[in-house]
Amino acid sequence: MCVYDECGKPRRRDVLIMAAAGAAGLAAGGARATAPSRSHGTEIDFPSPVGAVHAYLATPTGRGRHPAILVLHAQLGLPAWARAAADELAAAGFVALALFGFSRSPGLTEEQLRADGRGARNFLSESYFREGQQELHGAVDYLHRLPAVRRGPLGAVGFCGGGIRGVRFAIASPAIGAVVSFYGPPALPAPYRNAADPMPDLVDVAAQLRAPLQIHYGTADYVVHAADVARLAEIVRAAGTPVEVHAYEGATHAFYGSADPAANAAATAAARPRYLAFLHARLG
Repeated sequence: MCVYDECGKPRRRDVLIMAAAGAAGLAAGGARATAPSRSHGTEIDFPSPVGAVHAYLATPTGRGRHPAILVLHAQLGLPAWARAAADELAAAGFVALALFGFSRSPGLTEEQLRADGRGARNFLSESYFREGQQELHGAVDYLHRLPAVRRGPLGAVGFCGGGIRGVRFAIASPAIGAVVSFYGPPALPAPYRNAADPMPDLVDVAAQLRAPLQIHYGTADYVVHAADVARLAEIVRAAGTPVEVHAYEGATHAFYGSADPAANAAATAAARPRYLAFLHARLG
């Protein structure tokens, strides 16, 4: 699912829907990383408590065991940028698993996701979110069985709603030892909530986070606001959990890997070594 118009600029309503939907378990989106070499990727299926899940597995070439990373996004299927992000992580020495969004819901269309009836709002409930998180428990079990994965904590790298999902999963699972959130909204606008079964905002649950957190966002982001990020970071620090915040002047929502506008390319170039170094330091 693409949340961009023909000019490559994000459509405000669609991005907000996908941010919220990603938090509900649509697995965040809107980045396109440069695909590096020195890695190998293949599509796989793994079991989970809520059914089989399709995913893309990227592994470093050569022998040995490596830390593992979950790559989380908020788009239907697996966009090319998320696959490239997994390849980027593999080239940096991590085993990366990028889940296909809604692979356990065959037949779902972009139009249904955008619709108010059967579509996106059906996927904004806390109940659906918790069901979607069960996919990640299956992903952790799958990764721990791979000969290429080193025993120890895993990382999560999430984009937009995937950033929300990564933080929430780190709260729920002791398997996660580090979280990187690219423009994961700390608080969602009221129109994108399920009134009958609302999901809590990250600022409402952040005090429970024990895995170190790194946040990246652009100052021109209309979904993620500086005041909300500051509040989130303050809550996490007050709980005794390490947190880093990196703001990129002039960068928009979903800036990572995007070459348009130029400010986003600069933000991507600055963010890449930061998030990779963070994961290496936290996961070994």
